[in-house]
Amino acid sequence: MNHHQKQYALERAKEVYRIKWNEADEKYKIPAVVIDGQKKLDLIYQGKVKLRPKHLVSPREYLIEAYDFSKLESKQSYAPKFKIITERLLKLYTDAKDQIMLGDCDEAIKLIKQLEAIEI
Repeated sequence: MNHHQKQYALERAKEVYRIKWNEADEKYKIPAVVIDGQKKLDLIYQGKVKLRPKHLVSPREYLIEAYDFSKLESKQSYAPKFKIITERLLKLYTDAKDQIMLGDCDEAIKLIKQLEAIEI
């Protein structure tokens, strides 16, 4: 491969990797659950949340933050399959880059096609 062909192949592999990674991100992302202030206040008055231990509460925090909402709120996360898929994507992408720069162009094209064929 000449310089322009290598550059194109690298850009193509990167683009396929990015598209597949974004598809996996969209499919397996578990959004954060956040409760607004009014709902938190309602839960406190309904007795549905407990006060956090005193050593975990700072005097500089708002009083509402002294209550434990951890069972009701969550941070953004991903389904377990996300890690498996993204690791496979990264391996194929890295192998394709290696083949483009150091190896056989037929093998590189085969790896890019494998990358494209991964079902998310």
